Amino acid sequence: MLAGLTQIALLLIMTNVTASMLASSKSAPSPAAFGRRRFVSLSGLAEVFNEIREHGMPETISRTGIKRARDKEFDESSSTTYGKVMHTVTVGADDNGTPINLWFAEPRSTLYYMISSSTNMSDFVKERLRLHPCSPSQPWTLILYNDEIVAGNPLVRHATRKVHAHYYSFLEFGIIALSSEFLWFTLCVANSDTVSSMSGNGAGTLLKHVLLCFKSFETEGFVCGGVIIWAKVKQLISDELALNVGLDVKGASGHMCCLRCRNVVTVKAHTIAVNNGGVTALIPVYDLHMNNYHAHTDESFVANARYLRDVKPTMKNAKFEKLQTSLGLNYAPDGVLLCDTLEFKLSYATMDMHHIYLVNGIFNVEAGLLLDTLKAEPAGQRVRREDIHNFVQDRWVWPSHQCNGRDVFESRPAKGGPLHCSASEGFGCCFVLQVFLALRVFETASHHVKAACCSYYALCKVLAMMTMTARGIITPAQLMSAIVEHLKLHKIAYGVGHWKPKMHWAMHLPSQLERFGFLLGCLIHERKHKEIKRYMQGRMNPDLSFEKNVMQDVLHIQRLHLNDDHTYPSG
Repeated sequence: MLAGLTQIALLLIMTNVTASMLASSKSAPSPAAFGRRRFVSLSGLAEVFNEIREHGMPETISRTGIKRARDKEFDESSSTTYGKVMHTVTVGADDNGTPINLWFAEPRSTLYYMISSSTNMSDFVKERLRLHPCSPSQPWTLILYNDEIVAGNPLVRHATRKVHAHYYSFLEFGIIALSSEFLWFTLCVANSDTVSSMSGNGAGTLLKHVLLCFKSFETEGFVCGGVIIWAKVKQLISDELALNVGLDVKGASGHMCCLRCRNVVTVKAHTIAVNNGGVTALIPVYDLHMNNYHAHTDESFVANARYLRDVKPTMKNAKFEKLQTSLGLNYAPDGVLLCDTLEFKLSYATMDMHHIYLVNGIFNVEAGLLLDTLKAEPAGQRVRREDIHNFVQDRWVWPSHQCNGRDVFESRPAKGGPLHCSASEGFGCCFVLQVFLALRVFETASHHVKAACCSYYALCKVLAMMTMTARGIITPAQLMSAIVEHLKLHKIAYGVGHWKPKMHWAMHLPSQLERFGFLLGCLIHERKHKEIKRYMQGRMNPDLSFEKNVMQDVLHIQRLHLNDDHTYPSG
């Protein structure tokens, strides 16, 4: 008996020793070594570890296995009563006649996919329908936004991972909800090279098909449980370049530099007209009297496009080019304006306030001129860029999580010119610069520097009022008064030699405020771009289902966020 117990004890000791040896030979690596061969953010790595701890190690960990599992899960979950969310659409053809197919997320299927999987989203839409009932005769307003996005290094000679992104949402969601990127839905992410390869104007052809995607909301409606929506595209918002390209408008490259006005011309075109004795009804872009503007109507704008189509066969190319320039349009037979199945109205096209003022816009021009004026003063009154930078650094405490604008004045080209910064950086520093002028410059400044300061103060008032329009406390008349006041002071301080079309486009913002109730800006869409870029970064080959894979990831992460409370207005 004793001998047997001794053998068992020896066996247990040997087993423990063997187990400890095996454990020591396969000891867990240090957390410092995990995820260092490939870049993974610390928050991302921690999230993966938490999921493994909670759910265990998945059966498959290979790259292809994970991809197959994700594709299968998306295909199964995205099958709706309106069909699958992702499908291909033949948008156009290349110069050889080969059809070009792009991946689209069908709008009604996408909305069904989101609402059916999120109680929060369903309750939110039902509440908005209670506040804003809709019907076939009184549909909701669909808002479209589009822009180009570049992944990777934006300075490369040719960016192969550059895409046209189209988003949409509903005006009746309200300005607070529309400030969440997860309440804007992605329709398509189309490779720019593919769009450019279409015969004719690819961007305009793409926009036409985007608009056609929403006809079913108007003719058939949308039903998901207790949610019934009728909607119609009534607002198309983007920067001026995207609007011009999408609608085949020449914009600042033509004589007619305004989308809405039929008699406002560039400074150069007006000078030529004056020299030739043809001052008639044409007015320069720096004219600030709204009564002088002859506005395009929905009918006249489309009529010009149809006129180009009618005279094209009978006119020589050189003369036809001059006609396009004078009308401010590009002839595009496959574009939006000449599509018989679309009821396009010019009043749908709206200009993004942030692009007008903060993205190579009025603020950038004004701040650059102001800095150049301060720098050109005599030695005793000269203000250098370094003085402003030190003031911004020393006298202000910036939020630890958001320092946009703090380093805008750190460096600047010796030749001067417009101030280079992002829209959020411009918002971050504009009012700080105003305080600097009030405390350090204005009292002892010369006459022309005081004029520059007054113009800048008026600009800051406009920027503040544009932000306050979201609260519903700024009327269109108040905004128009502030815009005109600033532009008059700007003209006194700097003249009109450098006047940009955006300074005229700002005059149309009050009418947009009156029509839609609030002004939308690009800052929300720039956050939406980050979601697209996140899933473009790791995909280096833009040819192998690039758009489809990016779209699947974007739609999946949006579906997850719509289940969170923070996505929706909370007061």
